[in-house]
Amino acid sequence: MAKEKFSYDKAIEEVEEIVTRMENASADYKFDDLRKDVVRAKELLVKCKKSIAEQEEDMKELLQEL
Repeated sequence: MAKEKFSYDKAIEEVEEIVTRMENASADYKFDDLRKDVVRAKELLVKCKKSIAEQEEDMKELLQEL
């Protein structure tokens, strides 16, 4: 199976869903689920940060060509 290409917008959307789930958590929101959500959000945010850095480098290179 081919690896799905990273999408910054989809990652941010998923992080927002996780935050909403945490904010609206009821008493049945288990600690293990909270931990899993925090780990997933961290993974996504690390990828987003990397994507931003790569895009910034690309933009610098493009602007230097002008």
